[in-house]
Amino acid sequence: MVCHGATGNLVAGVDLRSGRFNRASNDGELMQIVTEGIKGTAMPAFTFNPAELTGVIAYLRNMRDFNAGTSRAGEL
Repeated sequence: MVCHGATGNLVAGVDLRSGRFNRASNDGELMQIVTEGIKGTAMPAFTFNPAELTGVIAYLRNMRDFNAGTSRAGEL
């Protein structure tokens, strides 16, 4: 949320809320991007335990159904 914003569209050319990802067509590829980052871009690698990583991917996959305007940081 810090980098991409509450609605997932803070980074130019990236709209996480759309449910479509330019560099990932499945959850495994999304996990790889999150854990390895994207070389040559501002996307860093992150370290999560398996449960956290699954939660991040589920969050990304369901962002289009969230109404971020009704939530405060820390409530999601």
